[in-house]
Amino acid sequence: LGDKTTHVVDLAGEPVVLRRVGADWQAFSMTCPHKGGAMREVDVRGDQLACPLHAWIFDLADGGREIHDNGDLMEFHVRADEQRVMIRP
Repeated sequence: LGDKTTHVVDLAGEPVVLRRVGADWQAFSMTCPHKGGAMREVDVRGDQLACPLHAWIFDLADGGREIHDNGDLMEFHVRADEQRVMIRP
């Protein structure tokens, strides 16, 4: 992945958005905390992820909700080497 690009991967049957920022990796659940809606499409706007279901906006720096603090995306631990990326809860 290029810097600040996203890719949706499957983690045990659940979609996860994976992103690389410099040497760091991020992975967030694509289940919106608002009513548990599954975000099947990635709508990335700069450093933000928009939920297509109800237009909630999340900051990709930490998965936090932009407007009100009433639900963050679940973040996964990511470790990467030159050959693979490993994601775990």
